[in-house]
Amino acid sequence: MPEFRERFIKDLMAHATSSDPEMAAILENKLSQIWEGFHEEYERVSVDDLDRRYSRFVTIEEAQ
Repeated sequence: MPEFRERFIKDLMAHATSSDPEMAAILENKLSQIWEGFHEEYERVSVDDLDRRYSRFVTIEEAQ
């Protein structure tokens, strides 16, 4: 899922308005931590057990 991690970070960083490189680096690091937490929490959950109505911002796909 590394490509999804990168897309998650890139998409949210596009909305960051700070031009401060240090703040951008902190935000990127935090987004990476959030993604890792999400990934760890959901990596063993079956797609059939997820309710798609709560996944407006995250595309849920079967692992390949």
